[in-house]
Amino acid sequence: MDKTFVDKLVSAYYDLMDFSLLSTKTDEITIGDIVIITWYFFIAWFFLYAFRSVTTRALKRKGGKEGENELNRFFSLYQIVKYVVYLFTISSLFMHFGTNITVLLAGSTALLVGVGLGMQNLFNDFVSGVLILFDRTLLVSDILEVDGIVGKVVHVGIRTTTIKTREEKIMIIPNHIFMSEKLVNWTQNKLDTRFDLTVGVAYGSDTHLVRKLLIEVAEEHNKVLEKPMPEVFFQNFGDSSLDFDLIFYVGDVFRVNKIKSDMRFMIDKKFRKNNITIPFPQRDIHLIKTGK
Repeated sequence: MDKTFVDKLVSAYYDLMDFSLLSTKTDEITIGDIVIITWYFFIAWFFLYAFRSVTTRALKRKGGKEGENELNRFFSLYQIVKYVVYLFTISSLFMHFGTNITVLLAGSTALLVGVGLGMQNLFNDFVSGVLILFDRTLLVSDILEVDGIVGKVVHVGIRTTTIKTREEKIMIIPNHIFMSEKLVNWTQNKLDTRFDLTVGVAYGSDTHLVRKLLIEVAEEHNKVLEKPMPEVFFQNFGDSSLDFDLIFYVGDVFRVNKIKSDMRFMIDKKFRKNNITIPFPQRDIHLIKTGK
């Protein structure tokens, strides 16, 4: 190839890269600058894409609940990695173009303080999310009770956690709620959870028969676990009833309300069949007649 042609081609390339797109009194932006910026962000994107793809494939091979939790935790931590990589990329670009980052930060101190004050809750959510992911406070499929609402965890993010309630509603809860408010985790990786059902019977009822019938109800329901075995406690002599607690264990804690409802139907049927009365509250009303 003719050397003169190559020299002209190289010269044309440099002329193109030096072509000014935007000029000010002190600086100008050229096509070459745009190419360099594009390359920096492409390299950052390619690194993140490769890192995510390789790690995701490795975690998917595990399978099961543990693999799902590991995958969910990785996606959340990946967000942190992404922020760090792009921050490093932008800092490198500033250094490449000779921009003094210290001067920029000093000039925008007041703005950064204002933004920081306005983003306190966001920062709290971010820190809480990191703590949750590392100490495994919450895992995917855990059953939680938050502020009286029961739901199943479907995603743990770096800023928010998504749960699905029994009514199939999706709730997105900021992570700082789990660190500052009272949280009940019904599962915490256990296969069984203890529940109780309270029932009162009329005074004079055969208490041993009541205990026998309640145990039968627990044993006959296919969702109640055989072990630990169900138990019945004679709880109290109430105002108008003898109060019993039926203690049982279930594996499907998310649907325990339906299980309790089924058991109440069964208890009512057995009690009627055996002439055991469930009393209603009784009150004595005294009328006082006053004369003029």
